[in-house]
Amino acid sequence: MRKISKFLFAMSLLFSLLFTLFLPEIFCEDREEIRAIMSREETLAAIGMEYGEKIDEEENFDNSDNPNDLKLDPLLEKSLEMRDEVNQPDIVVCANGESEPFLVDQDVTMFAYEEYKHLNESILFYPKFLKKTKQVRDFLRQPRHFNGKNVETNTTDGEKINYTYFDRNSDTLLVIGGALMNQERVASFVKMFSEYDVVIFNHRGVETKKGSVFNPSTWGYLVPSSCVSEGLNGKKVKLGQVEEKDVLAVVYDCWKRKTYRKVYGLALCYSAPIFIKAAVTRPKLFDKLILDGCWVSIDSILYNFAKTCGGKKASHWVHKILPTNKDWFISAYLWLGEKLSRIKYRSIKFDFKPFLRELKIPVLLIHGTDDVFISEDELRTVWKNISSDEKALILTTYNHIHNHLKRKELYKYWSDSFLELDYQDFLDSLRGTMVKPSVGV
Repeated sequence: MRKISKFLFAMSLLFSLLFTLFLPEIFCEDREEIRAIMSREETLAAIGMEYGEKIDEEENFDNSDNPNDLKLDPLLEKSLEMRDEVNQPDIVVCANGESEPFLVDQDVTMFAYEEYKHLNESILFYPKFLKKTKQVRDFLRQPRHFNGKNVETNTTDGEKINYTYFDRNSDTLLVIGGALMNQERVASFVKMFSEYDVVIFNHRGVETKKGSVFNPSTWGYLVPSSCVSEGLNGKKVKLGQVEEKDVLAVVYDCWKRKTYRKVYGLALCYSAPIFIKAAVTRPKLFDKLILDGCWVSIDSILYNFAKTCGGKKASHWVHKILPTNKDWFISAYLWLGEKLSRIKYRSIKFDFKPFLRELKIPVLLIHGTDDVFISEDELRTVWKNISSDEKALILTTYNHIHNHLKRKELYKYWSDSFLELDYQDFLDSLRGTMVKPSVGV
């Protein structure tokens, strides 16, 4: 009887994990959210180096933070308080060197909506379409649309990296890195930044293979729905230990094509600390970085991923039927997820903070206070440890890496301003005391 009970419990846990992690989509939980993302009326109204310390796989999962990392920065705390107090559509700016946070000027917001309203006409901002990997890939490579070129290059440790290159006859290269998913999921940026040469790429482990439920060795390729759209080879995923080599390989391969005046990086989620590591490893790799949903602790990300069942908000029905606040459930969820995905995330201890402390180039952070993966303590750690004198933070109310879909026009405006202007001029462009120049001028 005890064996039967254990078997039934294991099967129920497996079913819960599959149903909540691999079937629902992180990007959009329902059709209403898709409509909200596309509604302008709603918003208008309202690194080479390898560091890594292995730990025993049986060691208990640890979500504790170093108390030294959580020393409060007065400016950041004021920014978070302001974000809680102002209206939902308002954007709070926290900038190093400023005594107080400030709001993005309303005239700037209206200017951005008018200047970049054409972005709403693009299918590349519909999350439902972005999930259709093959269709997006074909769309991006059609000459009458974007004429993207599929390219394959090799890293210094022998991994093959696939990327898509968009040549706009620009002397500036923008490298886009996404979460641990197919490169097509960040296709929105190909449209958003049409003035630059753009590169999107797959990190090692993201592949286009199919899995079979009858072949356990291919189960990792069945992960698609909430992570990637085609397949994930978990054995190749090192969670930042060596993935900076993927970034270096792509940028170096692009440099072989032409000489660029500037190279910028825009990284979301998984790619953010990897881009930081690449920038520190090769100090002249990037001129500026935009980091959306940046994190430093894999423990914290995994804990929040498990506790939210793959990104479900507290109001989601999953939290009402599953004991998501129990440590035993979180541990079991992570254990089963590791077995299915084949990513050995419980056995990897990796600290990105030393790289943040060495980052000297201008950095723009973007964070949504409704982010279920990146906690405010994680944000505090990121902000405190980045040593760049020219660092700024955009605070919105949105969920993890939803900002470019929810506020696409403003995202375009503040990104172009940050990349093309000096630091102080960038801040003034958000205050409305000056209008940003056109890209390329």
